[in-house]
Formats: sequence, structure tokens, C-alpha cells
Amino acid sequence: MSAPPPPTNLRVVSFENGTVTLNWTNVECDKILIAWGPGAFDDADVPNQIDLKGAAGELSYKLEGLTPGTSYVFKVEVGNANELDYQEPYSYSPWTSIVWFGGLYVLTYSQKGGRAFVSPILMSPTGLRNGTPSQIGGWEDDWLQVAPFVFNGEPFLLTYRHDGEAFVSPIVAGPNGPQNGAPYRIGGWENDWTQVTTFTFEGQPYVLTYKDSGDAFVAPIVAGPQGPQNGPTTRVGGWEPNIGQITAFTLKGQPYVLIYRHNGDAFASPIIATPQGPHNGDPIPLGGWEPDYTQVTTFQLGDEPYLLVYAQKSGNAFAIPILAGASGLPYAGSPTRLGGWENDWTQVRAFAFS
Repeated sequence: MSAPPPPTNLRVVSFENGTVTLNWTNVECDKILIAWGPGAFDDADVPNQIDLKGAAGELSYKLEGLTPGTSYVFKVEVGNANELDYQEPYSYSPWTSIVWFGGLYVLTYSQKGGRAFVSPILMSPTGLRNGTPSQIGGWEDDWLQVAPFVFNGEPFLLTYRHDGEAFVSPIVAGPNGPQNGAPYRIGGWENDWTQVTTFTFEGQPYVLTYKDSGDAFVAPIVAGPQGPQNGPTTRVGGWEPNIGQITAFTLKGQPYVLIYRHNGDAFASPIIATPQGPHNGDPIPLGGWEPDYTQVTTFQLGDEPYLLVYAQKSGNAFAIPILAGASGLPYAGSPTRLGGWENDWTQVRAFAFS
């Protein structure tokens, strides 16, 4: 009998307590092989393998004992039994493979109805892509900014409303993956911030707030009575008015703040130490950007930073590596399109959760 076609739509649908749930789609077959282990596509030796009885349709399997924060390759192939006099007992399809980054996700939020979803970030042979989204509930419809951060090794979400109210929620394990836990209010916020982002400098997490007037402030994230909250603010100067998006990344150990204008101009400024605290240094142009991105966020694959850019009008989303040039200065690499996005997301943020 000839080999069946390879499995399709292989993806991670949940991760909790070291257990990953894989889903994929098969045609009718006699046998299924699943292989997995730490590594990437070009790793010849994947140490773990299991044989399953063949089945057709949408299938699911749980793999236990995975280490959070580790990249894994997952591979599935299917086979049909051959005649008894054939040299090999089964004829197999090619492997279908993905690389999963040990708990890296993208959060998408729409003010329309307060809808929020979480999707794993995956690697396929054609490049980066977002996995299957899971809806997370309990969101209001008036969040202006959402900013993930890590405090004392634990992940949190900072949410900020149009009226100046700000809240922090722990990111916790839910039935389908990470979700927001119970929020608590953090006070002392003005009601005209148009950008709120977070970054880490010399091991300390900070929140950066910006107004369209060009005023920008930095505050350390400190321990409060209910959990992490913003500490005393310090003004950082030299900012233009009406900046479109602000985010942060780290390249070769150096943290940067990335600024994107509505006209498509983008700049990276190194974050430097001053007596008053971290401050933006001289900007470095990052050219060749389109003018219609409404969301710009960053994520790290190991030591490699990436941009995730999204245009609300079209629903187009792209992942762009941030590379170091010969002088060590950052520049934007070639984009990879991420498909299957709606056109009404008002916040897009990447975060890690193990």
C-alpha cells in the first residue's frame, strides 16, 4: 500500500505544568509516529518517539515532562501497512514538523466587545507563525494599553484605561493555556497616556509612559501591598510629539527602546544609565517601514529579538528579526507574514509564560 499524505495543521494548543497538547489532522492511516525533543528542525536525532494506532480526522496527544523555557521540535508522520512480502512493514509519509519556543505567546485584544485571545508563537518550515488562539475572558472594553512584564520571575499584565485607571493581573495557567488572573488596582496614573510599555534595565523592570505632547516618564516596578506596582516616576526628555508606537527589546545584551512614527519612520535608542535612572540615548534609524502599522511589539527567541507588527486596517501581521550590523548597531531584517489575523485588534503584545 502506498504511503498516506503527511499530517496537516500540526500545532500546540495548550501548555500547563510541563505538559504540551498537540493537535493535528490526519487522513485514514494504519500507524502514527510522534517524535519530540529539545532542538530545532536541523537536529537529526530527536530522542523521544511513540507509536500510535492509525486514525483519521482532528487528533490530539499530550506530551509530558517538558522543561519550560526550552525550544522543542515536534514531528508527526503517518504510515500504511505493506503487503507481507514487502521489504518494509510500513510506508510512511514525510514528517510534519514545528518548533515550539517553550512558552512564547502573543496576546490580541479588541475594544470591540472586550475580546482577548492568546496564541502560541511557533516555527514551521516556512518560518514563524502564530498557533491556534484561545479566548480568555473577564476583559473590559475600554483598555487603552496592555503591557506584559516579569517581576521576581513571575509574569504579569499591566492594563491601563482611558480614564487613567491602571490594574495589574498575574498571568496564570488556564484550561487552554495562559490567561489573566484576578486584577488589582494601582493608583497615581494620569488619564492622557497614549503609550505604556515595559522594559528591563540592569535586572530591574520599569514601565515607560508617554503622552502625545511628547512628555515621557519612567518608573521602576516595585513590590506593593498586593503585588508589583509602579514606583516614583522620572521624566525622560527629548521625545517628539505624536509618536505612533513605543516598545523595547534587547540585542547583544544592550536594551533599546523602539519608536515608530505614523509616517513609517522607525528608530531604536539605546537605554543608558543616568543619575536619575534609565534614559533613552541617541536614536538609530531603522528604515524601510510601511506607514500603516497600528501595533508594534517585540519578543525574544533566545538571544534573538523580533518585532511583531500589525496593521489593523488590513489585518496583516509580520514578524521581523532585529539584527546586529557590522558596527553592532541594530537594523530590521526581512519580514515573515503571519496569517489568519482579524482586522479589529487594538492591542497586540507578546509575552513568555512557562
